[in-house]
Amino acid sequence: FPFPTPSPTGTPDPTGTPDPTGTPDPTGTPEPTETPDPTGTPEPTETPEPTETPEPTETPEPTPEPTPPPIPNRRPNAADDEVATSQSKLVEFNVLENDSDPDGDPLTVTDFTSVSNGELVQKSNGLFEYTPDDGFVGTESFSYTISDGNGGSDTANVTITINRSPELVNNTGIVVEAASGIRFINSNNLQASDADNSPDELIYTITDAPDLGDLRIGDSSRLREGDTFTQEDINNNLLQFTPDDTAGSDFFTYTVSDVAGGQVPPNSFSIGIVDDTKTLTNEADNFTGTALSNNILGLAGDDSIDGLSSSDYIDGGEGSDSLLGDSGDDCLFGGSQQDNLRGGDGSDSLFGGDGNDRISGDTGNDRISGDAGNDNLLGGEGSDSMTGGEGNDSLLGADGDDTIAGNAGNDTIRSGADNDSVTGGDGSDLIDGGSDNDTISSGAGADTVLGGSENDSIFGEEGDDSLVGDDGNDTIDAGPGQDIILGDIGDDSIQGGDDNDGIDGSIGNDTIAGGSGSDRLTGGAGNDFFFYEVADQGIDTVRDFDRPGDDDTLLFTSANFGGLTNSGFSSVILQDENIGSEGQSIGDAELIIFEGKFDNAQAVNAALNVQNGSSDRPAFFVYLNGQRGKYVFGYDTSLADDSVPAFELGILQSIEPEEDQISTIIDAGDFEFI
Repeated sequence: FPFPTPSPTGTPDPTGTPDPTGTPDPTGTPEPTETPDPTGTPEPTETPEPTETPEPTETPEPTPEPTPPPIPNRRPNAADDEVATSQSKLVEFNVLENDSDPDGDPLTVTDFTSVSNGELVQKSNGLFEYTPDDGFVGTESFSYTISDGNGGSDTANVTITINRSPELVNNTGIVVEAASGIRFINSNNLQASDADNSPDELIYTITDAPDLGDLRIGDSSRLREGDTFTQEDINNNLLQFTPDDTAGSDFFTYTVSDVAGGQVPPNSFSIGIVDDTKTLTNEADNFTGTALSNNILGLAGDDSIDGLSSSDYIDGGEGSDSLLGDSGDDCLFGGSQQDNLRGGDGSDSLFGGDGNDRISGDTGNDRISGDAGNDNLLGGEGSDSMTGGEGNDSLLGADGDDTIAGNAGNDTIRSGADNDSVTGGDGSDLIDGGSDNDTISSGAGADTVLGGSENDSIFGEEGDDSLVGDDGNDTIDAGPGQDIILGDIGDDSIQGGDDNDGIDGSIGNDTIAGGSGSDRLTGGAGNDFFFYEVADQGIDTVRDFDRPGDDDTLLFTSANFGGLTNSGFSSVILQDENIGSEGQSIGDAELIIFEGKFDNAQAVNAALNVQNGSSDRPAFFVYLNGQRGKYVFGYDTSLADDSVPAFELGILQSIEPEEDQISTIIDAGDFEFI
């Protein structure tokens, strides 16, 4: 603490200084009085020790901002979709393309419903493929659910519109004189219709342009491959052809499509260019053409017309006409009533028109159409294209690699020699492939098909068909319906298809698959394979497995039967006394042969579940069915799990339990896998 400041002392007079003699011993001299600071400042006090500077207080950490509450997840938005396709045409679409998530989360399709009139397949996340049932036209729909992966989801609907495909109504072609100027192609010559689309939405695309003249739309440049025009252009008389100055046969090819993707198959529009035109009378005319290329119009009456040489166009018109193209590549139109058409030499086009017509292509590669009526068509020599049209027609291809279609009606088709392609169409048809390697599709209806000699491919399609391969190594697929199939002579491959079929391989080493349904299978003479693609297609009756002199085999698709293979496939025989958990082990066997009886496959399944060596693996079994009194072979997808059904595959009809010991007839060597 500082000392207190004293009052100032007055300065003494200098004369008042005492005698020096009286000055005491200096040693006794008292300390002189300190002269006070003239300023009155007291004797300075000792400077106190400076107060230590306190350590600076550490700057406190700033108070953290409070953590904001988490932003709640916002649900995604699934938007409805509209898809369009046409009859029988597959369409692919991605439902996620117009869906969104406000948080930017990736979206996943987690579920979707089924469809009623087609097949719907999800190929990848959001990407679907839809195929409508054949012939279905209308609206199909399904819903789907999306997730953002954070608990948010939404559902939307997809509407699929299946449009009618365009149909070709008119495709008559035209005949013009050389260098005759513009000829308009109108809707009477070329017309497509579509109930779902207007004429301006029916688009023709040129796939091959004409060579002997110019095809244009109005004043446009010449149409070439890839150029387009519409049905409205045709209706407005804008499609025109201008021929060059040379006679001959010309054409252009095209497709027709609508805005939904429906399409008319590729087709050809014929253009005949002639030197002159001859119009006959309404009487019964007898006319012979010239050496030039003629366009001969018969009009009414029963006409007899011979085109003579060159490429002629002959239209019989009304009446029962007799038309002969003679030499050259001719085009003949019978018109109405009962006509007789002969192409003669050359590659001719012959159209019977209405009525019951007789048409012969003669030599050359001819195109023949019976059109309406019960027609008789003969292709003759050459590779001909023949179409019966409506009615009950008779078609004979004769020589050459012919393409023959019966179309609607109960047709009789004989394709004749060489490698032919035959389609029966609707109706109950009789088809004989004749000699050589033919491909035959019988079409809808109860058809009878004879493949003939050599190696034929026969497709029964819809209906209860009777199919015979005849000689050769034939391939037969009966398709839907209760079919009767005979492979006959040769190593045949036979597929029954849907429903309950009767199949007889007959002579040869045949491969027989019943397909869906309860089929009756007979291998016949030879070493045959009885083929099973999957396990749940029905119970077949195998009527002659391993009969004396034959070595038959049960054949399976490995991937659909637990991945079992020929390698290491072994069998075990279980007698009644060896059944049970303490019985004989089945641990190393893929085929278990029971010598005792069970009521059904599920009873076998239960026994296999507790058998010594049972485990979670597939295996085949053979047992005596007590209800049928016959041995049955089947397949168990998991020996140790009797909650999973076992499947009976076939009844071994030819093995008699009273006479035959099953273990001496069938073993692991009778099973093969592909």
